[in-house]
Amino acid sequence: MNTVRERNPTKIPLLAQHPQKPTRGLIALGLATALALPVALAGSVALAGSVAPAGSTAPALPATVAAEAAETANDAGYIYGKVTSTKGKAFTGILRWDGEEAFWDDLFNASKVDLPHFAEYGQAKKGHDFEIFGRKISIGWGGFESGRQFVVRFGDIERIEIEDRSRAQLVMRDGTEVAVDGGSNDIGATISVQDASLGEVKLPWKGISRIEFLATPAGTPVRGYRLHGKVVTDDGTFAGAIQWDKQEALSFDELDGEEDNVEMSIQMGKIRSIESLGRRSCRVTLKDGRRYELGGTNDVNDSNRGIVVEDPRFGRVDIAWGAFEKLELEDAGGSGRGRNDYAPGKPLRGRVKTTAGKELRGTIVFDLDEAYSWEMLDGNDGDVSYTIPFELIATIAPHGDDAAKVRLRSGVELQLKDTQDVTDANAGILVLQAEGKGVLVPWTELELLELDG
Repeated sequence: MNTVRERNPTKIPLLAQHPQKPTRGLIALGLATALALPVALAGSVALAGSVAPAGSTAPALPATVAAEAAETANDAGYIYGKVTSTKGKAFTGILRWDGEEAFWDDLFNASKVDLPHFAEYGQAKKGHDFEIFGRKISIGWGGFESGRQFVVRFGDIERIEIEDRSRAQLVMRDGTEVAVDGGSNDIGATISVQDASLGEVKLPWKGISRIEFLATPAGTPVRGYRLHGKVVTDDGTFAGAIQWDKQEALSFDELDGEEDNVEMSIQMGKIRSIESLGRRSCRVTLKDGRRYELGGTNDVNDSNRGIVVEDPRFGRVDIAWGAFEKLELEDAGGSGRGRNDYAPGKPLRGRVKTTAGKELRGTIVFDLDEAYSWEMLDGNDGDVSYTIPFELIATIAPHGDDAAKVRLRSGVELQLKDTQDVTDANAGILVLQAEGKGVLVPWTELELLELDG
């Protein structure tokens, strides 16, 4: 009998994937983060030779990860900032969240405190009758008014003002303020700072008053490099920056496993490929040619929490073990886009066409929740999950009750399902018109949402 041993206890485990929104109003709290999404589109760089997943329409990837490394300063993609303690002392350098998030395109997760559009449409949320397009309907959405998950890339945040152990105020780069609490281990995390004078400094959340994000200075010394590669699945191939088991993202991070009762912790930068051998083990091939069949930990069996790929065609892609076949790692890769590559966001605007043929244009609040270009849409395609910033999305069209067709600005088209965003569990599309007058279009009456660029 194969005995599963715990991972290296010095590692801080990453929480599960960015949680899907609750179906039918049940609030999902506490599951969070991995890698985030690039805003790069058709010209973005990734591995050559990759193919689109089945059921999607996507352009071919134009270049190699090595080309990205040459084009992008190796330090620009690392999170950098100034952390001020409750005693007024400041520490500046590269930041890492609880040994997990390290790059500007990683995701910060929490739970929203304020949901103003639910307050405005209180009759709907309580299940009372209200009128849309001349007819009365009744919808019971109990529980939507609190606990909605908030997910954003670190590159979109200007600063974080910490209020207590579980609450904070985020100021986005466009000036929007968002009150958050709990919802993931990002609130309450220990923040490490690679201070140029002091070396590594670790500050507990309760000892921090403010975190200000700054552009990473050119020439900032970094350890190792960001992992890049391609992942072959039973639904196609994805390529870009890699995070293994939702934690290992850097060349010095370690993969744990055992063969013939010999325990191993192998640096990811020494691995050429990892291939699934089923539920219990993997074949690991090193760059020096040696091979091992490893089992015994969640790094190398079906307890793995997922392989995350930042694929420039799709955004953040999260691959469950059931779909994973093989990972091929490159020798090196760029650290990703720098902070200055994240433009301030803007409110969503666009056109809504209903199944009755009516058209509405104005400011859009999707699912009575997402209102800005830096917010995220979630959806699944089998064992592959997508988290896509709205700035990448051109159109959304319901496809029956349990799916939607999502077309990205790059030309990619995906059919997504299984989450509140893309099924009839969606709370509706609010269109705010002149003088703040709003019209709520239920998901079941939506034919097409077309977002402005």
